[in-house]
Amino acid sequence: MPPNLKNSKKAETATVPVGARIYFLDKSGSWEPGVLENVHGTKASCRPTTQAWNTNSQSTANTTVPYDVDHVLAASVSAPEGIEDMTNLDVLHEGALQENVASRYFRDEIYTFVGPILVSVNPYVMLPIYTHELRQGYRAGMLKRPHLYAVADRAYVNLETDGVPQSVLISRESGAGKTEATKIVLAYLTTRATAGGTQNAPGGRGNSAVSGVQQRILDANPVLEAFGNAKTVRNDNSSRFGKYFHVQFDSSGTK
Repeated sequence: MPPNLKNSKKAETATVPVGARIYFLDKSGSWEPGVLENVHGTKASCRPTTQAWNTNSQSTANTTVPYDVDHVLAASVSAPEGIEDMTNLDVLHEGALQENVASRYFRDEIYTFVGPILVSVNPYVMLPIYTHELRQGYRAGMLKRPHLYAVADRAYVNLETDGVPQSVLISRESGAGKTEATKIVLAYLTTRATAGGTQNAPGGRGNSAVSGVQQRILDANPVLEAFGNAKTVRNDNSSRFGKYFHVQFDSSGTK
């Protein structure tokens, strides 16, 4: 009977047979795809199959390398498809999450849900995913795909339906795209309150009152940045402080 690997990171303690697809923890700290070649005691011999996920990978494709068994995970069947909500993955661990996000990223699908949480990967290029047509689709409830518009629209609908204050928390490391994501959410919210919005990207402009609110919010950013931004290795204009925006709505829209 061929040796196999007991996957201690899965609650069901499944076994991973030799020859199966796996993820192993690369020296760079990234989970990489590979094939399980052999298991001997606490060591598992793994053969990397690609380096496409991580440009900092220190693994060489098709070269067998020993790893601790605790650093090897069973591969997901559904993650290569890049599903929209990762709570629906067949296995839930870091390797599967990373492969799913990477699969979507390489299709220019930079947003992925984890239940009500939205995971965003900064593409460092402007993608054509902030159009008037998309805004209207989320506004009308016809689009449910992962997007900042979906998060902003859910917050607005909950506010309108339940009358309960809503919060949108945007967080991650420097250079992740928090500032731009904040602008997109604020722009969507300020136009969501109007009857129809207009076609200006990324969030559009509604009537003159809403347009003024949106412009004042966006114009405040350079002032804040002048006091608290700095150049870092990842970001030439990194926000070195937290931002808290309080947007109020009345029966006619934003105030």
